[in-house]
Amino acid sequence: MIYHAIYSSRMVYPYQQLQKMSDALGEAEQRWQFALEGSGAGVWDWKQDTDHVFYSPQWKATLGFQEHEIGSSFDEWKSRIHPDDMPRTLDDLKQHFEGHSAEYRNEHRMLTRNGEWKWILDQGRVVERAEDGRPLRMIGTHSDIDWIKEQQQRLISSRARLRSIYHSAPVGIIVADRDGTIADANSAMHALLGKSDAELFQQSLWGLFSLDEISRMKRAWGQLQREGGSFQDEYHMQTDTGQMFWAEVTLTPLEGEERTLVLINNIEDRRRAIELLEENATLYQEVFSTGNAIKLLIDPELAEIIDANPVAADFYGYSIGEMCGMPLGRINVLASQSLSKRIRAVVNRTDNHFEASHQLANGELRDVEIFTGPVDLNGRTLLFSIVHDITDRKRAQRDLQAANLKLSRLSESRSQIHHLAECLLTCSQLDEIITQLNVRLPSLFAGCEGNVTLHDPNDINQTMHINWGTPPTDARHLKQTLTVGDGQVGEFVLLIPPEEDSLERLQPLAEDVSHLVMLALADLQLKRGLAHEARKDTLTRLFNRRHLDEVLPQKLAEASIGNPLSLVVLDLDHFKQVNDTYGHEMGDQVLTRLANLIRESLRSSDEACRYGGEEFVILIPGASAAVSRARVEAILEAFHEEVFEHETLGPLTGLSFSAGVANAPHDSQATDALFNMADNALYEAKRAGRKRVLCFNSLPPAADSHARQPAH
Repeated sequence: MIYHAIYSSRMVYPYQQLQKMSDALGEAEQRWQFALEGSGAGVWDWKQDTDHVFYSPQWKATLGFQEHEIGSSFDEWKSRIHPDDMPRTLDDLKQHFEGHSAEYRNEHRMLTRNGEWKWILDQGRVVERAEDGRPLRMIGTHSDIDWIKEQQQRLISSRARLRSIYHSAPVGIIVADRDGTIADANSAMHALLGKSDAELFQQSLWGLFSLDEISRMKRAWGQLQREGGSFQDEYHMQTDTGQMFWAEVTLTPLEGEERTLVLINNIEDRRRAIELLEENATLYQEVFSTGNAIKLLIDPELAEIIDANPVAADFYGYSIGEMCGMPLGRINVLASQSLSKRIRAVVNRTDNHFEASHQLANGELRDVEIFTGPVDLNGRTLLFSIVHDITDRKRAQRDLQAANLKLSRLSESRSQIHHLAECLLTCSQLDEIITQLNVRLPSLFAGCEGNVTLHDPNDINQTMHINWGTPPTDARHLKQTLTVGDGQVGEFVLLIPPEEDSLERLQPLAEDVSHLVMLALADLQLKRGLAHEARKDTLTRLFNRRHLDEVLPQKLAEASIGNPLSLVVLDLDHFKQVNDTYGHEMGDQVLTRLANLIRESLRSSDEACRYGGEEFVILIPGASAAVSRARVEAILEAFHEEVFEHETLGPLTGLSFSAGVANAPHDSQATDALFNMADNALYEAKRAGRKRVLCFNSLPPAADSHARQPAH
């Protein structure tokens, strides 16, 4: 027995106790494992002396890794922390190591396997330290709080939006503690009272009310705190300057907080109007039956007419007896729900003026304007309405809107006409005018079919057409003949919709466009005429040097052996003596007579220019130098026989000129070279005694290179 007792106490009982402890430990570990898996937290176990860290599978899965993809070093955790969060995280860890915090707790972002950042809550505690206090082992958890951070950010944004709404609200708002101490006030409240944040914060709500209103306000406040719900009433309040005003005060407790929301709306103007109505209520009955206005007394609860004045009876076509007790919906064509809503607005004094459509006894609908408000008659709230017939005014408004629309269209059309005019008057060619009309006429006459036919004023064989649009049904024709001067240059045809207002609107536009086109064509013709005149010498009416500079290169380019070009340069002999002796007026007559002789001798293909002073140039295409010389000699002979009468000095006769002829392409086909050759021949004619015509190709070799000298 002693042996059995010793054996049991030494061997059996300890083993049984050890088994119980092992079972309890397994059960605890199982509960711990289930708890961690249920919470989604990962576990880490860090042994600082070996820098070995155990990361649980859940720890790795939180970051999207498989178990084999993360090792067991401290750097596996540290290297994945966001750089911006690293200093704070390491500092929190240090604080715990040094014993400044009971546990390590930190929120930071970590890099996941797919390259994204995830918010992690890291918690742990040192479970083993060395004798010098140095941490040896630390165990902790690692939880995904990304969704919590997202909710926090949404909450911050939501609060910011609510704060913005709070301060932009047009109604004054105060947040007060349970005892009536002001905790916050919005911008409208500061503006309403004229007080700053410092003047309102932590001040008593009761100080905003007049002395005789404070006790009433406190009673309402106490009842609200005890019973909950909400409360609304009107109170006398005062601004920072002591000015009193009526305000509508609404009290609403904030759910879950020991605070109350106080809405304060300034109703001074509304109160003044209501007081005025109440003061004059006794006068309504006296004036009800008088005057020229339509007056109705209405029961808002039954939506019935209680009374009507004689003017109302005449207007609606019922007797007063028929109107008394008549449902309001019989004359007001609004749906019953809308009518009830409008009546409530009048009773609540939120609206007292509106427009409606009323039906008369004969079924006619009239537009009316109604001014209405509540009146207290014998303790009964009724609505007193004054009705104005505004049918004619509404009709006038509609007519005005139609007129404004028409005016707007006309203004737009006029603007387009203005732009068209600006563009047309800048055109220098007929095809430019056609281009502008092609671009602008379809938009100007949208919805119509049109066509414009134009002839070039200088070339009747050149005709251009512009077409646009499709013909409207039952179209009406508008036709405008286009003329410049006495000649017809085209036609403008427009097919417009049959409506009367279309004709009224489009006919003036068609006329304006026609006038613009005719003006543009006339302007084009004038520009061409001016351009032609700009090439004429004003005295002799021959072409001038500018014209010669433009046509000579072109004619030289066309010259050939079979189609030569002769260039003749001629200069009057002793012309300075004529001017000095007979005067410049006689000199002008001489130049004019010579120009006429040259013009009379020219063919249609020839061109003569006054080159400057007494010098002339003649271009003779299709003629050799010899033929050209003979024609110029004939002009010289005729000029020599001319007689110029003078009143005092007698007749002037025997005048002459010298001339030189060069031929292209025989002599040269270059402009400057050919001109110098003719000039050299002219010089030789002057040197040989004047009054002669010489060809460059007949000059002696030594004479064809003389520099030109003035010789008169």
